[in-house]
Amino acid sequence: MSFEKHNPLINRYAKQSPKHLQDMVMMVVLSIQQPWHSVGNQLRDYRRDGINSRFVWGNKRKTLLWLRKNRKSLHRDALECLQLRGRKRSIALMRVFLEVEGLGLAKAGFCCQLFAGCVGCIDVHNLRRLSIP
Repeated sequence: MSFEKHNPLINRYAKQSPKHLQDMVMMVVLSIQQPWHSVGNQLRDYRRDGINSRFVWGNKRKTLLWLRKNRKSLHRDALECLQLRGRKRSIALMRVFLEVEGLGLAKAGFCCQLFAGCVGCIDVHNLRRLSIP
C-alpha cells in the first residue's frame, strides 16, 4: 500500500457524505490497539452489524454513538477547514477531529491524514518504526 495511491481515494470517499466520514472515523477507531491487518475484517463486521458489531464495544461504542448524533456537523466542519491553507488548515482540522468522543491526538491526526492528507498519526507503532523515543 502506498500513501500516494490510497490516501486520495480515502479523502474523496470521506468527503462525499457524513455517513462516509463516519465510516472513515470508525476505521480509525477500530484500529486502536489492533494490528492493522485485522482492521478490514473489523470494518466489514461493523458495516454489517453497526452498533451490534462484536468490535464496537467500550469507548469504540461511545464514539459510534457520538458519530451517529454529530456526523452531519462533523462533516460540515471538516469540509469548512479545507477552505483554509497550510498550517491553519491542519490546526483547524485537528481541532474538529479532537471533538469526536474517543479520539486523542494520534487518532485525530490519523483522521486528518485520511480526510485531507495533512497532519498524521504518530502512534506507538510509528514511534518504534521511526526510532523516536
